[in-house]
Amino acid sequence: MLRTPLISKVAGRKLDLSTGDPTKDKLLMGGLIVVIIAAVGAMVWSLTRGDKGGGGDGVITKDVALICVNPKCSYTDDMNRQDYYQKLNDELTFEELHGMNPPRTACSDCNHPGKSVVQGIYCPNCRKGFVNPEVLFNVRRQLGFPAQPPAPKLMCPHCGTDVLAFRAEQGKKK
Repeated sequence: MLRTPLISKVAGRKLDLSTGDPTKDKLLMGGLIVVIIAAVGAMVWSLTRGDKGGGGDGVITKDVALICVNPKCSYTDDMNRQDYYQKLNDELTFEELHGMNPPRTACSDCNHPGKSVVQGIYCPNCRKGFVNPEVLFNVRRQLGFPAQPPAPKLMCPHCGTDVLAFRAEQGKKK
Protein backbone atom coordinates (compact mmCIF):
# COMPACT_ATOMS: atom_id res chain seq x y z
CA MET A 1 0.00 0.00 0.00
CA LEU A 2 1.25 3.46 -0.85
CA ARG A 3 2.04 5.43 2.30
CA THR A 4 2.12 9.18 2.00
CA PRO A 5 2.59 11.52 4.95
CA LEU A 6 -1.10 12.50 4.81
CA ILE A 7 -2.29 8.87 4.78
CA SER A 8 0.08 7.97 7.60
CA LYS A 9 -1.13 10.92 9.65
CA VAL A 10 -4.84 10.14 9.07
CA ALA A 11 -4.51 6.35 9.35
CA GLY A 12 -2.61 6.60 12.61
CA ARG A 13 -5.38 8.47 14.43
CA LYS A 14 -8.73 7.32 15.69
CA LEU A 15 -11.80 9.07 14.37
CA ASP A 16 -12.66 11.65 16.98
CA LEU A 17 -16.11 13.17 16.55
CA SER A 18 -16.27 14.82 19.95
CA THR A 19 -17.00 18.52 19.91
CA GLY A 20 -16.15 19.12 23.54
CA ASP A 21 -19.77 19.90 24.39
CA PRO A 22 -21.65 16.82 25.77
CA THR A 23 -24.99 18.07 24.40
CA LYS A 24 -23.63 18.46 20.87
CA ASP A 25 -21.92 15.06 21.12
CA LYS A 26 -25.23 13.41 22.02
CA LEU A 27 -27.00 15.19 19.15
CA LEU A 28 -24.28 14.14 16.70
CA MET A 29 -24.43 10.50 17.83
CA GLY A 30 -28.24 10.56 17.70
CA GLY A 31 -28.11 11.99 14.17
CA LEU A 32 -25.66 9.31 13.06
CA ILE A 33 -27.87 6.58 14.51
CA VAL A 34 -30.93 8.00 12.70
CA VAL A 35 -28.99 8.12 9.40
CA ILE A 36 -27.79 4.52 9.80
CA ILE A 37 -31.28 3.25 10.66
CA ALA A 38 -32.75 5.14 7.69
CA ALA A 39 -30.11 3.69 5.36
CA VAL A 40 -30.73 0.13 6.58
CA GLY A 41 -34.50 0.66 6.32
CA ALA A 42 -34.18 2.00 2.76
CA MET A 43 -32.05 -0.98 1.78
CA VAL A 44 -34.51 -3.50 3.26
CA TRP A 45 -37.45 -1.70 1.64
CA SER A 46 -35.76 -1.69 -1.79
CA LEU A 47 -34.93 -5.39 -1.54
CA THR A 48 -38.41 -6.48 -0.46
CA ARG A 49 -40.79 -4.20 -2.35
CA GLY A 50 -42.51 -4.95 -5.65
CA ASP A 51 -43.05 -8.24 -7.43
CA LYS A 52 -40.34 -10.84 -7.68
CA GLY A 53 -40.85 -11.70 -11.34
CA GLY A 54 -38.36 -9.34 -12.90
CA GLY A 55 -41.02 -7.16 -14.47
CA GLY A 56 -44.65 -7.44 -15.34
CA ASP A 57 -47.58 -7.44 -12.99
CA GLY A 58 -46.57 -10.41 -10.85
CA VAL A 59 -49.59 -12.48 -11.88
CA ILE A 60 -47.95 -14.38 -14.71
CA THR A 61 -44.85 -15.20 -12.67
CA LYS A 62 -46.72 -17.62 -10.39
CA ASP A 63 -46.58 -20.31 -13.06
CA VAL A 64 -43.79 -21.60 -15.25
CA ALA A 65 -44.32 -22.21 -18.96
CA LEU A 66 -42.98 -25.64 -19.92
CA ILE A 67 -42.41 -26.18 -23.63
CA CYS A 68 -40.98 -29.10 -25.61
CA VAL A 69 -38.29 -28.00 -28.08
CA ASN A 70 -38.93 -30.94 -30.44
CA PRO A 71 -40.27 -29.34 -33.66
CA LYS A 72 -42.63 -32.32 -34.17
CA CYS A 73 -44.11 -32.04 -30.68
CA SER A 74 -46.50 -29.35 -29.51
CA TYR A 75 -46.34 -30.07 -25.76
CA THR A 76 -46.85 -27.02 -23.57
CA ASP A 77 -47.86 -26.88 -19.95
CA ASP A 78 -48.09 -24.46 -17.05
CA MET A 79 -46.82 -25.54 -13.67
CA ASN A 80 -46.72 -23.85 -10.31
CA ARG A 81 -43.23 -22.43 -9.84
CA GLN A 82 -42.66 -24.21 -6.53
CA ASP A 83 -43.81 -27.56 -7.96
CA TYR A 84 -41.54 -27.04 -10.97
CA TYR A 85 -38.47 -26.43 -8.81
CA GLN A 86 -39.33 -29.48 -6.71
CA LYS A 87 -39.64 -31.56 -9.90
CA LEU A 88 -36.24 -30.33 -11.08
CA ASN A 89 -34.66 -31.21 -7.73
CA ASP A 90 -36.24 -34.68 -7.83
CA GLU A 91 -35.39 -35.53 -11.46
CA LEU A 92 -32.09 -33.84 -12.25
CA THR A 93 -28.54 -34.39 -11.13
CA PHE A 94 -26.58 -31.55 -9.57
CA GLU A 95 -24.64 -31.02 -12.82
CA GLU A 96 -27.84 -30.86 -14.89
CA LEU A 97 -29.46 -28.47 -12.46
CA HIS A 98 -26.53 -26.11 -11.96
CA GLY A 99 -24.66 -26.47 -15.26
CA MET A 100 -24.24 -24.06 -18.12
CA ASN A 101 -27.30 -25.37 -19.97
CA PRO A 102 -30.88 -24.62 -18.93
CA PRO A 103 -32.48 -27.43 -16.90
CA ARG A 104 -34.46 -29.83 -19.08
CA THR A 105 -37.00 -32.51 -18.25
CA ALA A 106 -38.47 -35.40 -20.23
CA CYS A 107 -41.46 -34.79 -22.50
CA SER A 108 -44.45 -37.01 -21.75
CA ASP A 109 -45.92 -36.46 -25.25
CA CYS A 110 -43.08 -37.21 -27.68
CA ASN A 111 -40.91 -39.28 -25.30
CA HIS A 112 -37.73 -38.02 -26.97
CA PRO A 113 -34.73 -39.89 -25.53
CA GLY A 114 -33.09 -36.57 -24.63
CA LYS A 115 -34.78 -34.32 -22.12
CA SER A 116 -36.55 -31.87 -24.41
CA VAL A 117 -38.82 -29.78 -22.14
CA VAL A 118 -37.42 -26.43 -21.05
CA GLN A 119 -38.77 -23.51 -19.06
CA GLY A 120 -40.26 -20.84 -21.27
CA ILE A 121 -41.17 -17.24 -20.65
CA TYR A 122 -44.52 -15.53 -20.89
CA CYS A 123 -45.14 -12.73 -23.36
CA PRO A 124 -46.14 -9.67 -21.34
CA ASN A 125 -48.59 -8.68 -24.09
CA CYS A 126 -50.51 -11.85 -25.08
CA ARG A 127 -49.56 -13.92 -21.96
CA LYS A 128 -48.63 -16.99 -24.06
CA GLY A 129 -45.53 -18.98 -23.24
CA PHE A 130 -42.55 -19.38 -25.55
CA VAL A 131 -38.90 -20.37 -25.34
CA ASN A 132 -36.20 -17.72 -25.53
CA PRO A 133 -34.84 -18.05 -29.12
CA GLU A 134 -31.23 -18.41 -27.96
CA VAL A 135 -32.16 -21.19 -25.55
CA LEU A 136 -34.29 -22.83 -28.25
CA PHE A 137 -31.41 -22.74 -30.74
CA ASN A 138 -28.85 -24.16 -28.31
CA VAL A 139 -31.07 -26.92 -26.90
CA ARG A 140 -32.31 -28.01 -30.34
CA ARG A 141 -28.74 -28.14 -31.59
CA GLN A 142 -27.66 -30.22 -28.57
CA LEU A 143 -30.53 -32.67 -29.12
CA GLY A 144 -29.88 -32.98 -32.87
CA PHE A 145 -33.01 -31.14 -34.03
CA PRO A 146 -32.90 -28.66 -36.92
CA ALA A 147 -32.26 -25.23 -35.46
CA GLN A 148 -32.47 -21.75 -36.96
CA PRO A 149 -30.02 -19.17 -35.61
CA PRO A 150 -31.82 -16.92 -33.12
CA ALA A 151 -33.22 -13.54 -34.06
CA PRO A 152 -31.41 -10.55 -32.57
CA LYS A 153 -34.50 -9.50 -30.59
CA LEU A 154 -36.60 -11.32 -28.03
CA MET A 155 -39.85 -11.47 -30.02
CA CYS A 156 -43.01 -13.35 -29.06
CA PRO A 157 -43.75 -15.86 -31.85
CA HIS A 158 -47.49 -15.62 -31.13
CA CYS A 159 -48.14 -11.86 -31.32
CA GLY A 160 -44.82 -10.43 -32.56
CA THR A 161 -44.23 -8.26 -29.48
CA ASP A 162 -40.65 -7.20 -28.80
CA VAL A 163 -40.63 -8.34 -25.17
CA LEU A 164 -37.77 -6.15 -23.94
CA ALA A 165 -39.14 -3.02 -25.65
CA PHE A 166 -42.62 -3.76 -24.25
CA ARG A 167 -41.27 -4.12 -20.70
CA ALA A 168 -39.20 -0.94 -21.06
CA GLU A 169 -42.29 0.95 -22.23
CA GLN A 170 -44.35 -0.42 -19.33
CA GLY A 171 -41.59 0.62 -16.92
CA LYS A 172 -41.75 4.19 -18.21
CA LYS A 173 -45.50 4.33 -17.51
CA LYS A 174 -45.08 3.47 -13.82
